[in-house]
Amino acid sequence: MRITKADVIKSGERELIDSITADLDWSVVEEIFKKYHNLAIEEEVEYKQGDLIVHENRVAYKLDFDIKVRLSIVIDREGNYLSITHSGDRVNPLPEAQAPEEPPVQKPEQTREIGASYEAALLDMDSENR
Repeated sequence: MRITKADVIKSGERELIDSITADLDWSVVEEIFKKYHNLAIEEEVEYKQGDLIVHENRVAYKLDFDIKVRLSIVIDREGNYLSITHSGDRVNPLPEAQAPEEPPVQKPEQTREIGASYEAALLDMDSENR
């Protein structure tokens, strides 16, 4: 025996989830995310869905978001993996056991900071070859 309309309940649940989502303290969310994943949340955060759930015998709210994370992979000219960085600025070099047998030898003047422009590196190489 129904005593109210299902769409009224669903609408009320949506409004509740929307108000919780709108009031999130994103600085705290970012702090928690960085602590557990060592990643920074980029600007683009997209709300996907929310739901009422039971968590450890308590009523809770599950809020799903899609976030953007920057990933930079560094490889040498032979295609060998050198390192990986992400928005948490943690460098993950290849473990020694998996390192290429003959890493490329670079002269000190050829070594550039990660993120240096490709064009600048080519200009430096061109000037050295003259």
